[in-house]
Amino acid sequence: MKRGIYQYEGTPGEVIARLESAQQEDRKAERQGRIFGSIAWILFFLGVGLLAYSSDVSWLVWPGVSCLVGAVLCIPFLVRADSQNLVDFHYLEPLRFLRVLQADLPPDRPIRLKVDFRDYPMRAFQVSCNSEGRGRTRLTYQQPWMEFRGRLADGSRLSLEVVRKAERLKYRKTSGSKTKYRWKEKVVDRISLRLQVPGLDLGNLESQHLPRLPHGMIRRDLKTQGDTVRMVVQTPRARRSIHRILAAQDLANGDRLLALLLWVYKGVGRLRSPNQGRLRQAQPPKAFVKAPPARPPSSVPKA
Repeated sequence: MKRGIYQYEGTPGEVIARLESAQQEDRKAERQGRIFGSIAWILFFLGVGLLAYSSDVSWLVWPGVSCLVGAVLCIPFLVRADSQNLVDFHYLEPLRFLRVLQADLPPDRPIRLKVDFRDYPMRAFQVSCNSEGRGRTRLTYQQPWMEFRGRLADGSRLSLEVVRKAERLKYRKTSGSKTKYRWKEKVVDRISLRLQVPGLDLGNLESQHLPRLPHGMIRRDLKTQGDTVRMVVQTPRARRSIHRILAAQDLANGDRLLALLLWVYKGVGRLRSPNQGRLRQAQPPKAFVKAPPARPPSSVPKA
């Protein structure tokens, strides 16, 4: 499958299976890229070496030319493998989120998941580009990379959207007579959560919470109207550069999404009247309490 936006709709098991299929296809594309890349480099250097010795041994010309032609023929396969190489984080973390939340999703009720498997440093996501002089350019990117909609077992309707925002500073670095281009970024994920709990007035929800959010998240907005709460939070600012990649704990990973939902659900549980009982409905979904330990993803967003 090619990098792009995919929308999955079906039962929780079906959506998880499709994400697992995307993971398998990505692993296959990565293996093909490594294989054809290795073959191309070997043929290229072998061809150059044979042509270098062909001045003394004339019959080495044709083997050398054949090796170079073989290296060129590998390029389309490399391009195809690269176009199918997904951003690992964008399927590993939704998988983590859904596998834990699955215990509190009705198995026969459809959910919707929209995922963008591309990385954000693309013109399609560029919001602004400003020159600061002296070879310095500041670019801003914004990418909505995940949306989730579904109904929990207690009847609550949940919507989640994650938007990645990055500010990249490109600059020239001169060392002696050499000039190199470098860049560094500040990256945050903004999470928008909407939870509707039918039959419950959430007007006093904010007063039921501790002031501090889990996992160092920063609250940007919280509004309640009737039985609905809308909340916007932001992950701590992370740094990315040509020498440093982002780690899963820097971004809106599956554990952060689950922790945010649990934080909201604790306040919802306190607002319920005693005669409604402490159901799966009132208590945080049991999947959150018995969530398996977080595993670091095998890869992180690739530039």
